[in-house]
Amino acid sequence: MKHLMILPTLVLASPALAHPGVHIAPHGAEWMPVFMGLAVIGTAAAIALRARIKAAAKARK
Repeated sequence: MKHLMILPTLVLASPALAHPGVHIAPHGAEWMPVFMGLAVIGTAAAIALRARIKAAAKARK
């Protein structure tokens, strides 16, 4: 799950990387943990759904 968060974190944290004192979340980003959690849950759900669809298609053959 940690690996799924790396790319979105890099995209969203780019303003924080523009000044000294590099940190993951930009200032005032209380929404970021919620968004990242929902992004990880959504990605995991999409992967699980895709696997379920593939398994059903394979079972029909």
